[in-house]
Amino acid sequence: MLSIEGEKVRGFLYDSLVTAKSDLGKNETIVTEDHVLFFIINYRDYNKVSNAGYVKVSN
Repeated sequence: MLSIEGEKVRGFLYDSLVTAKSDLGKNETIVTEDHVLFFIINYRDYNKVSNAGYVKVSN
């Protein structure tokens, strides 16, 4: 779970992009802040995390 300015965003944490991509479901996207840890979040939460510096990883 990510905490962005006191608001919680549910997601799954991965240390491997390959594994994250294999677990990616419909209406989900992968984001990262440092290209070391990856989070799968619901696509509708992307605006919340992008304002905090997370970027979308191309699928």
